Amino acid sequence: MNQQDLYDKIPLTAAMQLQMQWVAGGLRMSAPLAVNSNDKGTAFAGSLSSLLQVAGWALWQDWCERTLPRPSQVLAVNFEIRYRQPVSEDIEFEVFLPEAQELTRIEDALRRHQKARVQQELWIGSDPEHAQVTARIDYALRCGLKTSLGSAL
Repeated sequence: MNQQDLYDKIPLTAAMQLQMQWVAGGLRMSAPLAVNSNDKGTAFAGSLSSLLQVAGWALWQDWCERTLPRPSQVLAVNFEIRYRQPVSEDIEFEVFLPEAQELTRIEDALRRHQKARVQQELWIGSDPEHAQVTARIDYALRCGLKTSLGSAL
């Protein structure tokens, strides 16, 4: 998945001026405060939550597309977020895939059952303990589907 794929699949990301850069094992995401701010001049909570959800989605969608020979879908099914401190600068964060052993477990589940669940921890800030914003997102991964996920989750 590249920048234009993301804009095409989730048009809101273009309006948010979300930039993504692949790094070893994950993604670096950034978006300017100027177009993602609230009336207080800090990052809008809706922008922060959207950026975090999209980051995890893009990471897992790309992994599924590269790993599995069949069409796949990724859906956020549970989302918890904590706003600890205002974000008053451009928004930047990274998101990474889990260790190889966990990826093997997920791939095995997808190959056997065409579905798996993953939990992604994300944060905006230097580290989880000092983060301005933290999130935990559960994603449902499905492969071999050509239609919507519906109630099959």
